[in-house]
Parts: sequence; structure tokens; C-alpha cells
Amino acid sequence: MLNSLQSITSKLTRHPGKAQLGQVNIFLNRCGVSNEDLDQLSVIHVAGTKGKGSTCVFCEQLLSYKGYHTGLFTSPHLITVKERFRIDGKVISEDKFVFYFWNVYNSILSKQSSGEKLPPYFMFLTIMAFKMFIQEKVNVAIIETGIGGEYDCTNV
Repeated sequence: MLNSLQSITSKLTRHPGKAQLGQVNIFLNRCGVSNEDLDQLSVIHVAGTKGKGSTCVFCEQLLSYKGYHTGLFTSPHLITVKERFRIDGKVISEDKFVFYFWNVYNSILSKQSSGEKLPPYFMFLTIMAFKMFIQEKVNVAIIETGIGGEYDCTNV
């Protein structure tokens, strides 16, 4: 199933422009994620040039040990894209990935204006992560930046 989704991800652009970044909240709203939902989510946002992934996993393990229900979003993946999403220390199932992929994709597509582009690939996955973590009611979401800095789409 994950391989068949690859044809759809080819429709997503690879690099967001500065102007596209402002659209992340619009796409989140189309998926039923409000600013209030985001404000209720406790987030550890990890940025930097070295050790982001290790720091994220360390935070996840520490919080899990203390009994927190955690969500983790990192990049890149090694084998399959679902590796980027973890809940309570475990990579999400293929069924869960497919469910959230189609939920986000169809929500965005159903409210898309004529000629409007889909979000860039990393932004799409970021939207998916926020949607998933809110729906799964995680206590803490650990989010690794993509490109980092002011224009990173994880800065919502």
C-alpha cells in the first residue's frame, strides 16, 4: 500500500518557497486542525545542525519512561516514510499511516481551489504529524525541524 501512495506524493512539490510557508495554517485548518488545537498540544521543537534526531529520540524515551503518551516526527526516513512518525516509541502501523495520509490528502483536496497547488512534500508530512498527534491525544509531540529557521513549516 505504501508503494501505491508514492504516485500521489509525486504531485507534491519538494521545496516550499517563502510565500508558500504562510499556507501551512490554511492547510491545517482544512484538515480540521485549528490554532486552538495546536495551542493545546505540548511540543518539544528540536532544531540545529547536528544531533536533532538523537535529541528527539532521547526526549521521547525519557518522557515515555516517565509515563507520557508521546508523538515523534523526524526526518528523513531510511526505508519507508512511516518511519518518520512514532507514537509511544513505536513506528506507526501501515494502516495508521494510510488512514492519516488519506484523511489529510482528501481534506486538502476537497477544499482546494482550481489551480491551487498541494502543499510541498515535507509540509504535507508535517500537517499529517500534527493531525495524527492531536487525534491520538499525545501528551507531548516531539517535532524535528526540516530546513530549520524562521521559514520551517514546523513553526506553526
